[in-house]
Amino acid sequence: KTIDITFAEIKEKTPLLQPEWDFIDFKIEKGVKKCLNLDLAGKPEKEKYFALCGRIGQDLKDGKLHSGPTFKFDMEYRVTMGRFHFFTTNEIIKDKEEYEGCSGAPILDEDGKLVGLAASVKETTNILCAFSIEECKRLLDYAFEIGLV
Repeated sequence: KTIDITFAEIKEKTPLLQPEWDFIDFKIEKGVKKCLNLDLAGKPEKEKYFALCGRIGQDLKDGKLHSGPTFKFDMEYRVTMGRFHFFTTNEIIKDKEEYEGCSGAPILDEDGKLVGLAASVKETTNILCAFSIEECKRLLDYAFEIGLV
């Protein structure tokens, strides 16, 4: 599997804006996006619950990319294999499109600690695979060290 990560240099202090997302049961208010502190990122712990929030259903219409928000919660950590953490969702994944577009979405524990980036799901199971944030940090540090970034 390959993971494609894109970087952009931000030359001015500019707030990143979060649009309002209405999930019926709760709402994410419009405003400035929260920044995640990578110093507080780490390994998932078995006794905690995990969630991801991303955008699905990307479709290009009239030169604009359209998509809708999704929120997956009550995921449980199961095992780490190499660079990947495996989680189980609270429902069977009937169709990959339920998650399509969520690749790279942050996976946070119930305390807001970043543990991984969504990578893939397996249809007809409840298995979600995430790229370890610690491995992501290691690769980024290496890329900066050798001048790739």
